[in-house]
Amino acid sequence: MAEGYLKSMHLKDLVVLSRGLYAGGDAVSENSAYAMEEIGIDIKSHISKGLTPDDLDADYFICMTPSHAAALIGAGIERQKGS
Repeated sequence: MAEGYLKSMHLKDLVVLSRGLYAGGDAVSENSAYAMEEIGIDIKSHISKGLTPDDLDADYFICMTPSHAAALIGAGIERQKGS
């Protein structure tokens, strides 16, 4: 949902990717698709993808839960990148 919402904003020079710690190949839920459709955003074709080593170069990670953030920190991903 977050990926669909941010992409709908057409923010210049921003690449948005949704990744999950335990995701891999699942279709978006019917309720999620319906909720986004109500605000004019179509996410029906979204398929979940797991976090890969290539994703670790991202500038930002936005976590849905404290346990997800703890898992990333435990894996060595910095809380805040230096300049």
